[in-house]
Amino acid sequence: LTIEAGTRIEGDFATVGSSLFITRGARIEAIGTATAPIVFTSSRPVGSRQAGDWGGLILIGNGIINRAAPVVLEGTGTGPDNPTQEYSGGTNNADNSGTLRYVRIEFAGYATAADQELNTLTLAAVGSGTTLEYVEAMYGLDDSFEFFGGAVNVSNAVVLFARDDSLDYSDGWSGTIDKAIVIHYRTDGNRCVE
Repeated sequence: LTIEAGTRIEGDFATVGSSLFITRGARIEAIGTATAPIVFTSSRPVGSRQAGDWGGLILIGNGIINRAAPVVLEGTGTGPDNPTQEYSGGTNNADNSGTLRYVRIEFAGYATAADQELNTLTLAAVGSGTTLEYVEAMYGLDDSFEFFGGAVNVSNAVVLFARDDSLDYSDGWSGTIDKAIVIHYRTDGNRCVE
């Protein structure tokens, strides 16, 4: 999937949990610029948008996780319009799921039950061949960036007002975050980094 600089992608508020999945073996090339970023946002009008208006952006790679298969991505498998997405069994921590550069993702997140959420940006077994630079996640219902294993690196990230954790990692993620600004929305139980 190639998305041109300056493009605006709207998650459909009328479709509960509407999301964009880049599944294992696929790639996204979303390369914006400082003056023409790519924006993933809610379909609701300006002034009406809020956290959880749509599901978010999900990348599933072929990286390594530290749990035995099968491991199903949380927030998936809840119905015919939301099929199960497995992310275990990968063998390549250098896998390439594409590029996100000068991208903003806002008003996303979706919860089907406790610990069954989609995040603003979900990175499941995403490898270090993937490029994430100048990515902003704001006003998410759940975590802003969630890493499930893999080895993807992030540079120049901005995280604003996540309703849960701003940066969350598990399943043996071994990447790095270089230069991040986080303004954390503090409520009971959420953390800046978990």
